[in-house]
Amino acid sequence: MHRGQQSLALSPSLPLLAGVLLAMAVGCDRAAPGADVEYTFALVGPVVDHPAWPVVQAGARRFATDHPSVHIIFDAPQRDTPAAQQALIGRVRQQRLDAMAVWPANGAALVGLIDDLVGRGVPVVTVGVDAADSRRVGFVGWDQRRVGEALADLAGEQIRSGRTLMVLHADRRADHLAVRWQALRSTLSAQQRLKTLMELDCQGSPAVARERIAERMGRYPDLSGWISLEDWPLRGLDERASLLPAGCVMITCHPGPAYWSMVANGEAAFVATDYFQWGWRAMWIAHNAVRSVPLEAPDYYTPIEQVTADNLAAWQQRWHGWLGMLPTAPTTRDENPVE
Repeated sequence: MHRGQQSLALSPSLPLLAGVLLAMAVGCDRAAPGADVEYTFALVGPVVDHPAWPVVQAGARRFATDHPSVHIIFDAPQRDTPAAQQALIGRVRQQRLDAMAVWPANGAALVGLIDDLVGRGVPVVTVGVDAADSRRVGFVGWDQRRVGEALADLAGEQIRSGRTLMVLHADRRADHLAVRWQALRSTLSAQQRLKTLMELDCQGSPAVARERIAERMGRYPDLSGWISLEDWPLRGLDERASLLPAGCVMITCHPGPAYWSMVANGEAAFVATDYFQWGWRAMWIAHNAVRSVPLEAPDYYTPIEQVTADNLAAWQQRWHGWLGMLPTAPTTRDENPVE
């Protein structure tokens, strides 16, 4: 009986001890995400042969190098269509994912998929092209209106011989292209120097874009230039092929290595941006989202740039640095001001 009373006398300390142990366990569990938890993210591109896709991937890989707990699945469709991208996302999402970043071919076409993923606990970041009506947790890219304005400004600077041009668009294909096109129109109208003879729908197809150019150049051999809302006519083009006659300039976006000889020869000029930042920042937003770290500004806009024969060498050096061919410093939060 004495032993039983002794045991009862000690029992009040047991709840206190249990509480201490529980607090320690909870504290350890909360500390784990910073050190022990591993995350799997997916980064989905618009199409496998997009000229900027390798640099966007490189930016994401740099983030994963700086954050070893992050593992990234990279994928992009073979065809540049919303349907092909939707099908690819449907396959990628079958894997265990903590977050996804996607560069939409058409933002509106992905709203349903994005909302479903977010509803299932997988935060989604949009890259390059936004899906503003979706539940995406953040966006990194450029302002489509400013892209259109920049294309017009670049045409005004680079088309020096003559003043007539034609425009390639795909207005029905995606909302962001419609915004870009309208801004281009307004800016060209305000400039009043260049005259747009025709605006042609190439359906977002490289083959159709080249057909449109060949047809019109046969009828208008003295045309001064072309503006293409995307790099459709150049994608997959043999570097030895001659798309435009001498003195006719192509103005478009995304100056990848396959286009550098055209830039050097004054045959083309490009609107561009820091694509490396797109990949790095998308992973940064996703990493904060999965750890429930609040973001002061979930949308980040990278500055729009021009790439011409005058600054091609500097652009090439940056490109090589992004891909690891030259040393480049890790990207920090302060290196990307919100535009």
